[in-house]
Amino acid sequence: MTLFSIVFLIALAISTGTRLWLARRHIEHIRAHRDLVPSEFASEITLEAHHKAADYSSAKTRLAIV
Repeated sequence: MTLFSIVFLIALAISTGTRLWLARRHIEHIRAHRDLVPSEFASEITLEAHHKAADYSSAKTRLAIV
């Protein structure tokens, strides 16, 4: 295996690991803030709509992981 191949595989592993870590953090953040509409949007967005958006974002992120 050439040096370039080794460097490429290491970079690929780091990139993939970082993407998975960020996706996991994103899902955790969505879950942690799912039950409260941000005060800036509370007059325009219902809690039900906020739940729907949070669920959609979580599902989309989980699908992107696969």
